[in-house]
Amino acid sequence: MTSHMLLTPVQMSKADQMTIEGGIPGIVLMENAGQAVARVAMKCTGSHQPVLVLCGPGNNGGDGFIAARCLAAAGYEVDVLLLKDPGGLKGDAQTAFHRMGLKAGIFGVDVTPDLVRES
Repeated sequence: MTSHMLLTPVQMSKADQMTIEGGIPGIVLMENAGQAVARVAMKCTGSHQPVLVLCGPGNNGGDGFIAARCLAAAGYEVDVLLLKDPGGLKGDAQTAFHRMGLKAGIFGVDVTPDLVRES
């Protein structure tokens, strides 16, 4: 039987930091996490159900942007809703947001006009 360990946020941050210091870029970790989330979402939703991805301003939000991009590339109808203005994003989360290429609404604000869904 396989045993799984759940890390606390502090432990996970330390694990990420050690992995990055070991030579794996943070954006690669984020890509891996976002792709894993997309795979699980595809299994849970069935065939091409609409998906809403809620993203905060930190690196977990970056994972969400990547998951949204992967789901859209797989043919899912994806809506992305940010909890804060994307202008405050930094680092890898900002990179993931720009790579996403999808319209993104901001909670309580109109959809961001400068990002369009790629065909």
